[in-house]
Amino acid sequence: MSGSRLLPSIGGGTLLTLLSGLAASPAWAAPGAPDATASNLPEQESPLLTVDLRAPAEPAPAPGGPHTFVGDFEEALDVRTDLLLEGVDAEAHVDFTVPESWELLEDPILLLEFAHSPALLPERSHLTATLNGQAIGSVRLDTTNGRAGVMSVRVPRALLSPYNHLRVSAVQHYGATCEDPFDPGLWTRVKKTSSIAMRYRPKDVVPELARFPFPLFDETGYGPANLSLVLAATPSAAAIEAVGRLGVTMGRIADYRGVRLAGTVATTREADTNALLVGTWSEMPELRSLLGEVALRPSQGLVAMVPHPDDPARAVLVVTGADAEGLSRAALAVASQGRHEVLAGPQARVDFVADGNPPTSRRVPRHAPAQESFSLATLGIRDQTVRGFYTSSVQIPLDLEGDAAIRPGGAEAELHYAYAAGLDPRLSAMEVRLDGVTVKSVALDAAGGDADASVRVELPDGVMTPRSTLEVAFTLFPTDFDACAYVSDKTLWATVFASSSVSVERDSVATLPDLGRLRYGAWPFTLDPADGGVIAALSDRPTASEVGAGFLLGAALGRMSPAEQPSFRLAPAAGLDFATSPDANFILLSTGAPHTLHEALLTSGALAISGGADRTLMAGGERAISATISATDGIVEEALHPANPTRAALVLAASEPVGLADLVAAISEPDRVTRLDGNVAMVAPDGGVRTLATAEKRQVGSYPIGVTLVLLAREHWALLGAGIVAGAILFATVKRAWVRAKEA
Repeated sequence: MSGSRLLPSIGGGTLLTLLSGLAASPAWAAPGAPDATASNLPEQESPLLTVDLRAPAEPAPAPGGPHTFVGDFEEALDVRTDLLLEGVDAEAHVDFTVPESWELLEDPILLLEFAHSPALLPERSHLTATLNGQAIGSVRLDTTNGRAGVMSVRVPRALLSPYNHLRVSAVQHYGATCEDPFDPGLWTRVKKTSSIAMRYRPKDVVPELARFPFPLFDETGYGPANLSLVLAATPSAAAIEAVGRLGVTMGRIADYRGVRLAGTVATTREADTNALLVGTWSEMPELRSLLGEVALRPSQGLVAMVPHPDDPARAVLVVTGADAEGLSRAALAVASQGRHEVLAGPQARVDFVADGNPPTSRRVPRHAPAQESFSLATLGIRDQTVRGFYTSSVQIPLDLEGDAAIRPGGAEAELHYAYAAGLDPRLSAMEVRLDGVTVKSVALDAAGGDADASVRVELPDGVMTPRSTLEVAFTLFPTDFDACAYVSDKTLWATVFASSSVSVERDSVATLPDLGRLRYGAWPFTLDPADGGVIAALSDRPTASEVGAGFLLGAALGRMSPAEQPSFRLAPAAGLDFATSPDANFILLSTGAPHTLHEALLTSGALAISGGADRTLMAGGERAISATISATDGIVEEALHPANPTRAALVLAASEPVGLADLVAAISEPDRVTRLDGNVAMVAPDGGVRTLATAEKRQVGSYPIGVTLVLLAREHWALLGAGIVAGAILFATVKRAWVRAKEA
């Protein structure tokens, strides 16, 4: 599920967006960060994490009024196309959840919108909905609902669980005796505008750190992780760094659902969502009203979970400390893999915490490993079985490194598969496609493939990219088919096994600057320490809103990064320098306020566009145009790192912090990042993008000599052929001259 629409409650309640996550959070080394491993305890006696558990808080008051959630199939349940049911007996499946933070007030209403073929016999054709194995509703497919049918079903709450499996099946007939299951008149289309409505009341928050990330992130919730950031007006350097670390953590927890920042506010009372409060004890005076008088020792951190002061159904996660070092320890305790699981109760004091391993990405399929050959099981893909006359293809996403350059003839797949006996070999086949291009077709014989069959398939390097999809599609047709004899399509099956493997010989070669590479996991800003990690630089004296944009950037990169030890540092530009961090990739977030690093790039001529309303475009080191514009678009520009041409500096420039948040979305959201190209992109408030290519690209990485020769031959094959012919003529001429000279 990728998103949802939440409607105002019938009783006039406020909007509520639910969050998702998994109790696993990353930690990483940040260059120049305070030493979070230091402790006032002897080194040999220091555990990984020591805490002081507090007594539970008072019970929260009753929650507010009821809400109504209407989740349509497309947005809430990630059903991107209508469900087409074809044949005599067809079915489709949709999964949905009931969030843990909800108390259902009545039975949900399932609304299935559908259309069907006018050729169906109403006395023999019907549509049925089944929930978790129990039938909950059925409707006859007749002339009254052929174009705009609606089936409204009340779903018994007793059948519901946190995770629910909905099956929609259609029995379809057009004749009383002989029927062709492939007849085009056998179809029903369940529309993606179908929905399920749930009326609920948010449950009171129970302040318990042991359940983190719940309730800030409800894994069974809908839509992006939605929260507010509570910061001082001018956050301290320690708070900024902690926010960056927590941003990556939240991105890893929310994963594909993403993170949405409702706003950066000065107090929790201004937050209309769950909130994350970050800052030292001295810079956040509100802490005393939230937690009471707490005596923290120097370098001691504090993590607390408290109900929102105005709404007991919302939570506030407090990450604070007696000083900068204490705040760093508290943030690291929340962000480190496994460390937060030690925390319990409403409050925990952190005396010591060591850097820990962050969680791996929750994405399935996983990012391809660095080794040349890997199995589908390594990607987290299990055995995949398809059934029936109409089968969907088995999808195998192959996510490689953003700078992966496939060697000529260096990619192939070895597929292990099996299939049912009794297939017609003239009509049954397995088709293999790469990014929609068919590369292999294998006939399926009548003997069946009960024992593993296997086939090797070459994957064309000219088609394959760092983000390709391998598809295996089966056409299954029984032998001795008789239209007048019923044949159950349930006996038709085929399986692709997880032991299947893919081999990709590749080199790390790309060109910079190139915004188009951002679509490949935000390359080169992948947080991989081997590639220098990422330093995100705000203005010299960043405001809370700018820090919020930095939080979103950390969340976006953390969500996309496959790095086991992600390296991300959020900091003010003042005090940073390109020369002292030559191995890092930089992302500069600029709003026109003084920004040391942005100004350094402008002064050096590394950037093509300067200014806001008064704008200048440089091309080839020369001024191309200067103009005063009436509307200032956000600008995304990539340049080479001034001290290391194998690294990059990405500039996100907007006239105000809210514009920065939109630029972060433009470089990270899949449907938006694909619009980027060249080295400069101007992003309009309505999402429109214009791109320019004004910089000379430089190759990063190199091919082995053998690969280089093959690529040169491919690129200049006509010249190569002419050279061979010319060489042959020259050789023949020299040989004749030599023969004449010898005869003379």
